[in-house]
Amino acid sequence: MMDVEEVFLAEHLLKVIAERQQRITTQLVGGAVKDMEQYRHLVGSMETLQYLYDEIREIIEKAPK
Repeated sequence: MMDVEEVFLAEHLLKVIAERQQRITTQLVGGAVKDMEQYRHLVGSMETLQYLYDEIREIIEKAPK
């Protein structure tokens, strides 16, 4: 069972990840990418962030209530 501090930490991490994903999306959509190397880096970052988000969410969902 997750205690209150663990739940708080997990929720905080999900919030931080979602905010970073939003900033990257804004860069990609807004045309702020200067070259293909930066584009690939941002897309790779998005993939990593989504993986982490999904893993944390799964841990929360599987935790005994």
